[in-house]
Amino acid sequence: MATVRTRSGVIVLLSVLLAGLIAFASMVGVYTPEFYVRESFTWQVQSVGQDVINLVLIVPFLLITSLLTFLNKEKGVPLWGGVVLYIIYTFTIYCFSVHFNVLFIVYCIILG
Repeated sequence: MATVRTRSGVIVLLSVLLAGLIAFASMVGVYTPEFYVRESFTWQVQSVGQDVINLVLIVPFLLITSLLTFLNKEKGVPLWGGVVLYIIYTFTIYCFSVHFNVLFIVYCIILG
């Protein structure tokens, strides 16, 4: 039972770090005017919209599902896994489709 609790603790710790990085990258994208200036208009709108979704939905959902996992709730692990898959999809786009910018290393760390 201790190993399950230890693994859950690692999930919570890594999720909190991941949530912090995602929140940082998203706040830069939302609150920095002209951050996505090198993108086409549609990519600019999509990128800022994705940053808002990350801040409003993904970060809180990641923290909640990691807490559910830590508390050994049945629904926690699959929900947490779903959020992580969504993050992988989103930050693959940030790493490979958005023009190179100052957050590239942060995008790569989040994706990793």
